[in-house]
Formats: sequence, C-alpha cells, structure tokens
Amino acid sequence: MRLTRSALITKARTRPFLDDPYGDRFDDDRVADEINGAVLDLSDRYRLCHDRVSVALNAGTYVYDLKGHIEHVRDAGGSIRSFSGIERMTINGTDIVANGSVIEAVVIGGRVMWSVDFVSAGKVMIVPVSVETGVYGDDENNLQLFYTSYPEPMTADGDYPDAAIPPCDELLCLMASVRLFEEGDRAEDFKKALSLADKAEKEMQRFNARLARGNGRVYDDMAPL
Repeated sequence: MRLTRSALITKARTRPFLDDPYGDRFDDDRVADEINGAVLDLSDRYRLCHDRVSVALNAGTYVYDLKGHIEHVRDAGGSIRSFSGIERMTINGTDIVANGSVIEAVVIGGRVMWSVDFVSAGKVMIVPVSVETGVYGDDENNLQLFYTSYPEPMTADGDYPDAAIPPCDELLCLMASVRLFEEGDRAEDFKKALSLADKAEKEMQRFNARLARGNGRVYDDMAPL
C-alpha cells in the first residue's frame, strides 16, 4: 500500500516517530520536506529512477547540453524526470557510453565513426570522424540517452512518492524523523535521533532484502543511512 503526502505526514506525527516531548515543533511543510529528502536518499542509494530521451544530432554541432535538453523536454510537458547522471548513450543503436564510461572511439566496419568526450556534468562532445575524409556531419544520426534521474517530489497533499520508489512508508517516516531530531538542540533530541536511527537501519535492511528479492541485486546492508 502506498501512502499520499498527507497520509505520510500524519503517520510521521504518530508514535514512535515525531512524538515530541517539547510540543509540535515541526509544521507539515517541514515534515514533508524531510520525507521528500528521504525519498531522494533512497533513490540515490539504490539508483531507483531511470529515464531515456532522444536527441537529434545536427551537422556542425559537436557539444550537446543533455541536461538542458532534458529540462526543455520537461518544460514542454514530457513525462521524464530531471537529469542525475549518464548511464548509457547510443547513436543509432551503437554504444558510445556504457556504464557511465566513455567509449572514446567508436569503430564500425573498421572505420572510426565517432569520437566522444565529456565536456562537463550533463554536456558531451560528439565529433563524427572518418579516417578517410576527416570530420563530417550527418543530420540523420540520433542519440539515445539512458540516464539516472531524480524522483519527482511530492508537492500536493494527494501526491504519492515517485512510482519508481517501492512502497516503504515506515522507512520514509523513520528517516524523516531522524533528520528532524538530529537538527534539534536538546539532549533529548539527540537520544531520540539515535533510537530512531536504530529502527531506521533495521527497516532499511528489510527494504534492501525486498529489493534484492525483486531484481536479484545484492546491496550493502551495512552502508550508513
């Protein structure tokens, strides 16, 4: 069962989460921010969000702002998430980046077809090359970008955590509560944060086991929150 933003806030306010001996110090927006932060942490830790986008390659254009292109597609209503990092890139089905690493010279049929290099985060230089004729361009080539992405935040009460995040409301509330009490300035806050962090670590191990059963991957249960 998946809970909405409003339901997660309500759950976080119940024992053993934000049972605050000094009254209700955390408003709904603050609690929601930390729950969104917990979603982001899980997505980053387990690389849960992935997207794909096509980019047309143009003759004479060698540097492509992939991150900017993704945001342009999003602004136009495209249902893709924001860019986090490159996983794989292909041109017409041929890998030019695999497992995040550049294949510096793509050779097809004994000919060097593309030279590839990263310019900066989210930007890549793709230079078409022929050993016989030097640099050339081809408007018919298409780049496919496979990338890790950021989960969509919950902004309205009826929003659910990003669909890429498996149901884990207990873990999200625990992680959010730990973060809130860690910011407290009372001795009781620190003790409560430690207690909740222990519960969160056990819940993280259960979440990890569910993921491993679902996709066959093995994660590090002892990694810190």
